[in-house]
Amino acid sequence: MNKSDENDARGLAELVHVGWYREVKVKSAESQATRSMLVARSRLVEIRRDLENQTRSMLKEYGLQFSRSIGSQFRRKVWELVADGHPLRSLVQALLSVHEQVCCEQEKLDRQVRHLAREDDGETDINGRVSRWDDRLLRTYLYEAASVLLHRTKKWSTLKAWGMRLSRRIGLKKAKVAVARKIAVLLHCIWVDGTSFEWGSEKMA
Repeated sequence: MNKSDENDARGLAELVHVGWYREVKVKSAESQATRSMLVARSRLVEIRRDLENQTRSMLKEYGLQFSRSIGSQFRRKVWELVADGHPLRSLVQALLSVHEQVCCEQEKLDRQVRHLAREDDGETDINGRVSRWDDRLLRTYLYEAASVLLHRTKKWSTLKAWGMRLSRRIGLKKAKVAVARKIAVLLHCIWVDGTSFEWGSEKMA
């Protein structure tokens, strides 16, 4: 293709005519900002988990272990294990200092995400398919939601009860994936028909 305005226009028109390019919807500035915020939050979550895993690994070498916890609860449990004079105290202090800052920034983004979730401006980006990165990010949040439902949500629900039964049969990791898929279906149904999530009622033995 010769580089001139006339030839460029003719060449591009031919490419579109034969179907080499497909129409791509340009996202609004608001949508791009929202996606950037979700990506930033995802990165902060990864950093927080890395810090927690690194700290746990260091403590484990000294025979120090504790139950699953995150955020401020994690830092509190670590400080309970590392008393004054412990060889790891200075290293742990450095890691937990960064951990606290990361958690603080994540909480700020969490509040923004919850605020956006409550808004109903009717704006939806539809381009016919989801990009690989968007799809991966969506799976990450669905898996995280399943983990929160099974581990941290105290309120009983039919979905949680099903997930816990499944975890005893096939293992927790696979159960989280199954629950994440259920959540995706539920969210789609709620989005389509505008209904609310039904927790269900626990059956008494």
